[in-house]
Amino acid sequence: MESKLNEYYGLLWTKTKAAWTIPESLFKEMIDLKTILVVIIERTEKVEKIWFKKKSGNALYEQSATRAIKKVEPLPSIPKGLSEDTLEIGIRFSPD
Repeated sequence: MESKLNEYYGLLWTKTKAAWTIPESLFKEMIDLKTILVVIIERTEKVEKIWFKKKSGNALYEQSATRAIKKVEPLPSIPKGLSEDTLEIGIRFSPD
């Protein structure tokens, strides 16, 4: 099951990274910006809830991360074999 979850996380990050657009005004200060979002994903492939585990201190950067998650709905299907109706994951947004 761990390999299925790792594969799922990889797929979700690939889709999210492709949808993530960082405001041009942040390119110079991006090196220090990091934020972590916690996302609860429903079995219906929708976001149930999003919140910040760690904020970057820059509202534009944080908005771009939140927007990226919302853009990729419907999310990839939760792996079969998980009996839960939701999956909680953390996604780290960092320029590197």
